[in-house]
Amino acid sequence: MNITLKNITLKKKILAICVGILVLSVLLIVGIRMKYIKSGIGQQNLITSETPNNKVDEAIKSGDPIKKDVAVEYKTDINKARDHYINLIHKMANTKIIAEDNQVWGMVDINNENIDKCIAYLEIDVSVKKLDRDILIAGLKEWKEGNFNSSVAVHNQVWSYLGGTVGKAKSVRN
Repeated sequence: MNITLKNITLKKKILAICVGILVLSVLLIVGIRMKYIKSGIGQQNLITSETPNNKVDEAIKSGDPIKKDVAVEYKTDINKARDHYINLIHKMANTKIIAEDNQVWGMVDINNENIDKCIAYLEIDVSVKKLDRDILIAGLKEWKEGNFNSSVAVHNQVWSYLGGTVGKAKSVRN
């Protein structure tokens, strides 16, 4: 077999072209993924791609007026409902936390009705990761009992989801 300089050069060119195509493909995939993330689809780390289940219909049929109202709102506009209830949790948590930079934006009274609505929402929106759902529901139930020790964890969970850059909670108010 006669190996010539011309054959080696041709093989190197083919290899370089293949590597170039591979690199461009990876860059394209990464670029599309970054655009997907920046567009708000997938909303930070709180949201998973799990598909909705029958919890919405169960809540509507439950006979519980709060669950029914939340489920209807959710079914009408999932994104609007998600934004509303995540913001509601955030604003309730703001009443109980001290921020690292003293920046607290928006407050809503913590009351049983708001807590029940947020829990009802979290129970039906399966796009919120189960672990995050469980942490938030546990915190909300503690608030209902007057225990606000989880306020920093709850606040920072939803603050992160909302893309927070200022106002991260550092401690619970006395």
